[in-house]
Amino acid sequence: VVTFDDWASISRSLFASDGTIEAGPLMFFISFILIVPFTLLPVVIAVLLDHFTTATRREKDKSERKQLESKNAEGVTSSIDPLLATLMTCRSSEELTRRASDLFDRMDVDRSGALSWQEMSEGMRKMNVKPKINFTEDDRRSATMRASLTSPRLTSC
Repeated sequence: VVTFDDWASISRSLFASDGTIEAGPLMFFISFILIVPFTLLPVVIAVLLDHFTTATRREKDKSERKQLESKNAEGVTSSIDPLLATLMTCRSSEELTRRASDLFDRMDVDRSGALSWQEMSEGMRKMNVKPKINFTEDDRRSATMRASLTSPRLTSC
């Protein structure tokens, strides 16, 4: 009856042999047909859709959590961790200064005395460290405190 499929044959059995119907069953079918398909059915569908989207969101969160856990298990919490691990092997502050200066000189392709976002990103990508460094725009914003630590002429790069 809810889907209007063969509801006429069900309602015919309520008619008397002379073709009359009592008011009670008539009111029941009219109210049932008005309330259920147009009110209750959409509510049921909305609840089912809500449960489906919640389950999908949970699966996505679970997947993201697993990815994060596997990334943390590798010890990589930032894209520049391989670079920092390499620099941490320095035995003195002079060696660290020399390595950082050499690194800067190799990345400063245009010899401007400053690193643009492109120079830094390409330079880190070319470094011989495992895992490879992929310095993204989000990493740049984070490392420069949303560009507050960069030169004004380089913030647009």
